[in-house]
Amino acid sequence: MINYTRSLLATMEKEIHEITINAENAIIRSEQSYRSAVLTIRKLNEFIADYNFKDSKEEISFFKEVKPQFVKEAIYFKELYYLESDKPMGRKKILRKYYIGIQSKVYQYLERNKSLYNYYKSDKTYNDIQFFKRSETDISFHPTNAVELDDRFTTVHSLKLSKLLAYEALMDHTLGALILVSKKNRVASTKQAQAGHLTWTDTKAALVELIYAIIAKGSVNFGKVEIKQLVSAIEQTFNVNLGNFYRVFMDLSIRKKDRTPYLRDANRLLLQYMDDKLQ
Repeated sequence: MINYTRSLLATMEKEIHEITINAENAIIRSEQSYRSAVLTIRKLNEFIADYNFKDSKEEISFFKEVKPQFVKEAIYFKELYYLESDKPMGRKKILRKYYIGIQSKVYQYLERNKSLYNYYKSDKTYNDIQFFKRSETDISFHPTNAVELDDRFTTVHSLKLSKLLAYEALMDHTLGALILVSKKNRVASTKQAQAGHLTWTDTKAALVELIYAIIAKGSVNFGKVEIKQLVSAIEQTFNVNLGNFYRVFMDLSIRKKDRTPYLRDANRLLLQYMDDKLQ
């Protein structure tokens, strides 16, 4: 099971990456990404329909760790579509009020379900059988607005967890948008940054390698930053255009040997630099 689900997740993430790069605007991006996620979830359900879990532990792992990674994307992009579609036209003050309102609604949901959120984030397991093993009695008192409610392929808590993870990402998105519209001197700040004349002088492939290392390590925004957002910030900072950075990443990934030459050399040179300073 694990090999199939990992492959399926990687394929979905690749599709969403490509949509992010090529979509003309946020509405198109969120709609296409949502469709990609839903189609992938259907494939996952078809697989599970004919699959017999080895034991309760594997079933719990699927509904606690595996499936939420798929369903959260569908929920996130569905919410993002409505967020972008309903976004008002107007001054920064109006947009700021709009984003604050969205954050308030998201926060209320997170707060109502904080016990499950804390349970998951704390790696607790004592309620796993009740939460993540399918049961005929696993019926939600309040209908959950999510991608699917078929109890053959989900549990109530698995679905809620997916929504919590999606809303966590949505909170980060609105926070980033709020920061942008709240800046008073963005143009002046950009000119000031350009005046610093910071220019990336290594290869573009090396910078792409470094960016993906930051993403993999989760070093920005607690690991919730979108790759395109990080690329844009670094392009501006270092006065470079990375073009189709995802293609560069794929070229690095398929290498049979030495897929991370920049990080390898950087690590070696940093250690040498430290040694020289200690002498």
